Amino acid sequence: MVDYRQTYFPNLRYRGYFNHAAISPLAAPVQAAMTAMIQTYAEHGMRGWTQGNHHRAAVRGHLSQMLGCAVGDIGLVANTTHAITAVAQEFPWQAGDGLVLIRGEFPANILAWLQAARDHHLEVFWLSLQDLADESPAFHKVMARRPKLMAVSWVQYQTGWTQDLAQLSSLRERFGLAVCVDAIQGLAALRLNLEQTPLDFVASGAHKWLLSPEGCGYLYVNPDWQAKLRPRLAGWLSQERPVDFLFEGGGHVDYQRAYRAEPTRYEWGTMSPYPYAGMDAALQMLLTVGLDKVATRIQDLARYTREQLAARAFPVLTDHCDAGIVSFPLAASALKSCVQTMDRAGFAVATPDGYLRIAPHFYNERAEIDALLEALTGWREGRKAPTNESFTGKC
Repeated sequence: MVDYRQTYFPNLRYRGYFNHAAISPLAAPVQAAMTAMIQTYAEHGMRGWTQGNHHRAAVRGHLSQMLGCAVGDIGLVANTTHAITAVAQEFPWQAGDGLVLIRGEFPANILAWLQAARDHHLEVFWLSLQDLADESPAFHKVMARRPKLMAVSWVQYQTGWTQDLAQLSSLRERFGLAVCVDAIQGLAALRLNLEQTPLDFVASGAHKWLLSPEGCGYLYVNPDWQAKLRPRLAGWLSQERPVDFLFEGGGHVDYQRAYRAEPTRYEWGTMSPYPYAGMDAALQMLLTVGLDKVATRIQDLARYTREQLAARAFPVLTDHCDAGIVSFPLAASALKSCVQTMDRAGFAVATPDGYLRIAPHFYNERAEIDALLEALTGWREGRKAPTNESFTGKC
């Protein structure tokens, strides 16, 4: 059996790192790729630009395999907010159009849409996750208003509630509704094939389940929408053939040149090459391990964690929880104490909006989860947790 932690994360000092729904640690190949990119710039300057372009092209290729779409349907972005803002501002709105938002979303999937609603004079409709799952009377009341777009997370950041993508895809045909999915908590923990389950827009950063550095991500735009979006946000790299004037002699600067229709136009300006060098290595690592194996291991570990928490009488959430997030509510007075105790014991967990969240990845093992659960039980019972001697908790 492969020791994935020792193979890919030999430098990780936590006894158990379970905070992949926030920020993932960098695997050894990711660290090496970023270091090599820095070294190239240090030694060769401008030559690094070409290497950076190769990394970005490779990332688009990896993502096309992971998303089940054409390479040309993917643009690279700095983060989820960048991607969502592009869709929110460039969607072909008309004053009075309806926009559906979901209560309890991460702010990145709300604030950009609310700003678009103000800018374009939209009517905002709110639904709960349960309304959407059950297609409740409240859901049908909103659909009767014929909204133009729904923004929803594939996996809810706090509880792990997982949307049925087949249902979301069906809304497009049944109600003439565009669907924009924030996939940051889903891809890798779950599989996606946009050819089989069409969606309109998929937005995501890559620093969580995709095991990439902060500062990189992607936006998928369905080909049916690429020519319909209205360019409102643009930079010098948004044009067709944007760098010709740098390499092809005089007369190639053209401020009126058309913008590209494909999502690469959202790569507006010069992008840091280092995150994408890391993302290239991270996605290659996931593909090498195998996407099915990665997703299966994450889901199995999350399921095991839920079962063991329930056996120890923790109020763990299970309804609609099919991805990698495991969580249970804790009183505000207890959250800080809990996470600090876990950190001292060498376990990384998170406390989003009143919940204790555990998020294992493919390289974790059940033994690490067992040790975490023993520490959690000890904290609940008032026992002093042992300190991880190899981990100081200091940065």
